[in-house]
Amino acid sequence: MVETIKSFIEGIIEKLNLQCEVNVSETEEEYKVDLVGPDASVLIGYRGDVLDSIQYLTLLLINKTKEQKKRLVIDGEGYRNKREATLSKLAKNLAFQVAKSGRPKKLEPMNPFERRVIHSALAEDKYVTTESEGEEPNRCVVIKPNRVKKTYDKPAQPRKQESSQERVSTAPSGLNRYSQKMKSFGGEKRRFF
Repeated sequence: MVETIKSFIEGIIEKLNLQCEVNVSETEEEYKVDLVGPDASVLIGYRGDVLDSIQYLTLLLINKTKEQKKRLVIDGEGYRNKREATLSKLAKNLAFQVAKSGRPKKLEPMNPFERRVIHSALAEDKYVTTESEGEEPNRCVVIKPNRVKKTYDKPAQPRKQESSQERVSTAPSGLNRYSQKMKSFGGEKRRFF
């Protein structure tokens, strides 16, 4: 299977007239492909979109011919590790903002690898939770604040008794401090400002 994967990816690279070396290794759980060469950045594409497309096509090929399904990871010059570190840092910064503001934050649509990185980076965070929303290819991660219940009750404040002379207004609560009595020839009127 390693030779099939290598020849398939080399065929794609040859059709694109690019110069890149394909290194394939196999473990018990996955096939790992590393692309190295002067044109590796072209094969990575914008945020790994070309790399993901090649990975998807190759995965279709190996799952069609093989009964035992294995994972496939195609990487170009360490791009996946760099992207994982960047997403982890982004997730922690956004989690801090969400915890501070108390408002959820919806991230841009991401592929399954990137969503998994966000979920695992914030799995142990006690202030936020994450969940995926939407349908592919527009599926995205939403970071939500945890609602922590207060374990204490605020002690009741004794109310100060007011004399009838101290009362200024019978206006609805919250407006008392803005209202004043005005004198007029027809009796007392209230003014709000």
